[in-house]
Amino acid sequence: MLMHQPDAVPENIRAFLDKLNSDELVAAHRHLEQVMEARGIDPYAYLDDIDDDLDEADRQKLDAAIDRGLAQADAGQTVPAEDVLAELRRRR
Repeated sequence: MLMHQPDAVPENIRAFLDKLNSDELVAAHRHLEQVMEARGIDPYAYLDDIDDDLDEADRQKLDAAIDRGLAQADAGQTVPAEDVLAELRRRR
């Protein structure tokens, strides 16, 4: 049974997310982004604080790989999230 104590909420949310399909996960993600933005919080600010120790050459390779991935997504060359998650679960 899911509990409503504040310290149990993150665990409860993870349990909820595990039961959603890919479309529902996207909707939940968008909702959480909107909640954070409405509070004046950048939902992706934490990415700026990641210490990845990449040198300039590796940073350029990473940026190029991200650009290629975005171009593939724009071209419709994607894999459904539920397929990716299923593959990751099989690898555990």
